[in-house]
Amino acid sequence: MHPRLSVSAVSSWAWTFDEDLRYWDQAGIEHVGLSFRKLEDVGLEEAARRIRSAGLRVSNIVELGWWNLDEPATWAAQRSRLFAALDVAVATDAPALILTSGPAGPVGVG
Repeated sequence: MHPRLSVSAVSSWAWTFDEDLRYWDQAGIEHVGLSFRKLEDVGLEEAARRIRSAGLRVSNIVELGWWNLDEPATWAAQRSRLFAALDVAVATDAPALILTSGPAGPVGVG
């Protein structure tokens, strides 16, 4: 596979982290994008350890979930997930986190 191409774990949406690792190994894929949701399922520290152990190069981490800016009560939990994702990015040398803010919020206020 060309070294500038990265295979995203989102492309195997229904697979587990273990299935992704097995496939990447069998297919000779060394440059990957990670699904934060799948990393959480395994445990963040364990997932980071296994990524490093597999010698994978990480392009990004995605799937941190919607950040509903119009629901301040949800901000603390989402902020905690963001900080955890930053820790995983550091541990795996991922150069980017891909975030989605969610809906624009209330329309027609005023």
